Amino acid sequence: MIAIRRCLLILGLSAVVAAGPAVAGDAPSAVGVLEVRVTDHRPAMEQFQWLKVKLGRLALHRKGAARRKGWVDLVPGSPAIDIVPLKDGVYRSLGERQVPIGRYDAVRVNFAAATGALKTGASPTLRPQDTVVAVSLNVSRQANAALVLDLFAEDQTEHRPPRYAVKVKEVRLGR
Repeated sequence: MIAIRRCLLILGLSAVVAAGPAVAGDAPSAVGVLEVRVTDHRPAMEQFQWLKVKLGRLALHRKGAARRKGWVDLVPGSPAIDIVPLKDGVYRSLGERQVPIGRYDAVRVNFAAATGALKTGASPTLRPQDTVVAVSLNVSRQANAALVLDLFAEDQTEHRPPRYAVKVKEVRLGR
């Protein structure tokens, strides 16, 4: 019986040590505000009458965390966004999100769907390509930040019907 109590005491102390001391600022309420924006990159966009993209998931990866873990969801999904008019600094905001403060090193973009029409009237085959993009982002309580997803359609047509890959050109920080 004494051996069992001693074992439970050691396990309890180990759990406290493993958890580490509570640090001010590490509370769940320690968040910053991050706005998510979508814009488009010009190549191939002039060929489209409209191109609607729907995000499935968007997530940030905490710096130092294992690649399979440490992801913080930003957008669980989005409405379909026509990216053709989003040029010359114009963007569409997907809203602001509260994000735990800290450093992030990657953004994962998963598309739910893409549909569009060419100016010729043809309906192209669109293949959204999920991706992970490296970033260097520090989220703090002091300043709001914006994460800008620059999307584009890459012409992959060798035959008919027209085929395009919908991709992320870059992810950058905005103000």
